[in-house]
Amino acid sequence: MNSSTAIEIQSLSVSFRDQDVLSGVSATLASRQITVLIGPSGSGKTTLLRAINRLNEFFPGSRTRGTVRLQLSQGWVDAYRDAFPLVSLRRQAAMVFQNPNLLPGSIRRNFATPLAAVLGLSRTEIETRMVGALEE
Repeated sequence: MNSSTAIEIQSLSVSFRDQDVLSGVSATLASRQITVLIGPSGSGKTTLLRAINRLNEFFPGSRTRGTVRLQLSQGWVDAYRDAFPLVSLRRQAAMVFQNPNLLPGSIRRNFATPLAAVLGLSRTEIETRMVGALEE
């Protein structure tokens, strides 16, 4: 493992309801560098990114196999095998997509998930922020 490596992906396969979307993807992504994913719509770019911080789990019937290791503040973490708190993983491996990427479920859940996971807000605080945003 090289100290300039930020993410190491080995033999990553992702399927949704037994439909393979990614199959055997391996990559090493450098820290402090720009990495560009290019491909046609539906080629698996977003699925690959969601696999890094386990967002595919929000989708019913998703299955991920392989290894995704990330260099985080605590050292190397295997996103799928280490007993590393999911909230911490998502805080440190956050993503911003070009287009809004709603998760399956309600608008409330889409709004509440990052507020709980990233900011650690209580249900009451989340509710207050949601109402405030809607009123604004």
